Amino acid sequence: MNTKVEENDHSELQRLFGRVFSFVFTSLLTNSVESQSVSGPQGFTAVLPCKCNITSVRTLHVRWSAGAETVFERLHQDVYEAEGYQGRVDVPEDELRKGDCSLVLRNARVTDAGIYISRMKRFIVQSVELSIHETPPNSTKLPSGSANLHTLTHHGQVSLHLHRVDQHLCV
Repeated sequence: MNTKVEENDHSELQRLFGRVFSFVFTSLLTNSVESQSVSGPQGFTAVLPCKCNITSVRTLHVRWSAGAETVFERLHQDVYEAEGYQGRVDVPEDELRKGDCSLVLRNARVTDAGIYISRMKRFIVQSVELSIHETPPNSTKLPSGSANLHTLTHHGQVSLHLHRVDQHLCV
């Protein structure tokens, strides 16, 4: 009976050690990844930053996910883009070769907002929170460039320089 008690104590100690080890390992992993934020209006091109030590990368493989969904994955020239992201996301291969694993997300949508995680060989490299705000309803889209507007009021002449920022009219 004494042997059975010792076995139970031993297995309980192993379970406790396993839980503590798991907690410490997870804490170290999540604390070692610096989280960043990117914010902008809908329609802009978001660059979710990510750098990796290229000397330790033999195979060009990066995966970006939002929640449980893989948004983008590159393995050399082979690319996967999730539905809804097709034609809008990329980690350029030439940049990846230089250690830049940043995700380029074109024509950002409000529904794209969230926390994105980049992984290389199952290790988390970067965590980025993306915030997208709606375009103000009174903004006007310009095809390109800028324009000067001169008008005369009863207070005198007013000159405005209008220019395009992310496809929206700014004064």
